[in-house]
Amino acid sequence: MQHRYISLKHINDAGDRYIPPREAPLRNKILRTLLAANLVGGHPVRAPRRGNDPTSLLPSSSLYALAQHTGVAFSWVHDTISELQARGWVAENAPMRVIDAGAIFNWWNQNRRPPTLTSLQVQDVHLTAHQLGDAGKIPNAVTTYYAENWYQKHLFPRRLDTYVPADRVIEAKRWLVEHGALIGGVNFRLWSADAALVEDAIPGPRGPMQLHYAPIPQVIVDLMWEGGSAKEAAEMMIQGCFRAA
Repeated sequence: MQHRYISLKHINDAGDRYIPPREAPLRNKILRTLLAANLVGGHPVRAPRRGNDPTSLLPSSSLYALAQHTGVAFSWVHDTISELQARGWVAENAPMRVIDAGAIFNWWNQNRRPPTLTSLQVQDVHLTAHQLGDAGKIPNAVTTYYAENWYQKHLFPRRLDTYVPADRVIEAKRWLVEHGALIGGVNFRLWSADAALVEDAIPGPRGPMQLHYAPIPQVIVDLMWEGGSAKEAAEMMIQGCFRAA
């Protein structure tokens, strides 16, 4: 059996493992998928991707199913879920059943790497996000205020933040500037994401300016990272979307 050793320099004062930049998206995918599988009925889970049934992963699923669903190595899935189980946040006898979603979100937010952002100023934030995907052919997934307003309608959507795949951020920035966006503005931000996050975006209502939204777990942790009234809205979403601990 091959053992994995973790250097002490990769452990912080709280006892959490340091996640190198290239590995952070893997943990994000695991946590997103784990939490999405535990959403209570009536909430959109994720868009179908590569022909998979969006509801096929359930709290009763195995770690092997989670690894296959996320495309993440089983060793990474096992390490992440084992850490959550050790903290009492995931059931010992059902590795996909979340016991305390709020604790997992807080831990995720406190240990995540800050998102890479590009701030811009645009004339119409909704139209810009739509055209970026439609005319610019750059898929994106709206998060924070606009996404919360679509899912829950508690916050005023004062700024539009949207994820684009990390390898297309420069292209998206160039396209936006060529179409009138100004660098350094305050009403539109590009967030860098792993491609799977954008692929899992939830389509909004069909229409001439349809948007796609980041999955609920990602929106919640992004709102927590924003702080203030956004964190309050995140806590409301946790209460409404997950069973109480």
